Amino acid sequence: MKLYRLGMLPGFDSMLVFHAMAYLGMEGFVLVSPCEPIVTLGYFQDMKTGVDRDYCRRHGLGLMRREVGGGTTLLDRNQIFYQVILKKNNSIIAGDALALYRKFSQPVIDVYADLGIKVRFKEVNDLLTVNGDRKITGEGGANIGDCIVFVGGILLDFDYDTMSRVFPAPNEDYRSQLFETLQKNVTSVKRELGYIPSREDVENSLVRHFQGIFGSFEEAQVTPDIWAKARELEAFYTSEDFLASKRREQTGFKIASGVHVYENRHKATGGTIHTVFEVQEDCLGKVNLYGDFTFLPKERIIDLENSLAGTRINREEILHKFNQFFKYNEVECPGITPEDFTQAVMGGLPSIV
Repeated sequence: MKLYRLGMLPGFDSMLVFHAMAYLGMEGFVLVSPCEPIVTLGYFQDMKTGVDRDYCRRHGLGLMRREVGGGTTLLDRNQIFYQVILKKNNSIIAGDALALYRKFSQPVIDVYADLGIKVRFKEVNDLLTVNGDRKITGEGGANIGDCIVFVGGILLDFDYDTMSRVFPAPNEDYRSQLFETLQKNVTSVKRELGYIPSREDVENSLVRHFQGIFGSFEEAQVTPDIWAKARELEAFYTSEDFLASKRREQTGFKIASGVHVYENRHKATGGTIHTVFEVQEDCLGKVNLYGDFTFLPKERIIDLENSLAGTRINREEILHKFNQFFKYNEVECPGITPEDFTQAVMGGLPSIV
């Protein structure tokens, strides 16, 4: 297995490398941090509800959409990212998505233990401190090209103020609550220990513990073809079309006689499902499913949406559609059940429907 110790890279490059390697079918284990802070949107998120675009522009924060699920993230030099890229036929990734999260979380739990911080895995993709029960790492996985990727980071320090301002907020009272909630529920190595350990020590610990999964590493450098692919992807991931792609924010209004648009949010174990959907007479029309969840393969979310069109507005029939799709299609959405998706739709309907 090749090891890429990339140190500090320009913001977008720290995320583009693993995307490029996945599309090129190149396996590897990457350690990297961004030189300057950037903001990334999850693959299934809606830009309008996921990020305060004006704030990012005013403060020079670059914005890109990644091909990994989850929510809005603020990335900076105080995070050391570990990125695993494996071909889909690699035996290491045998099992379901939740098993994969557990497998790749254990080395990270061991790294925190080396630092003197007790951490536990919480489904679906978070690591929490045992003392305080605060999030110290969030992880994500996705299919990209012919590869499966798994990514996460060691949170050396955390910028609560900037993170609270990256999210869109209707007023300062709401933003103040965001700040307080972040402080209460998210922690960092510095907050737990009172200091930031050396990057070299943390990286060496990551390498040592991930060797328990991959065996010995061969150190490597990023090749010109990886950088060429990264430049191509950067243009796409930061484009207006991709940032605003597919997802739309239209809520609860009449389009025409018998045609309405509704929206809803439902919190499940694996993330928040946001639905925007049409109702034509007594049937579902176009349905959008998005949020900060994981869905593998990610492209199949469109097939799931399309399968719902024409379904009668009836809880049992909608649940049946979700159950059938998950039963007969090789998809995974860890921590989210057909019942959760059903509630995400039904909860957006007025009682008269």
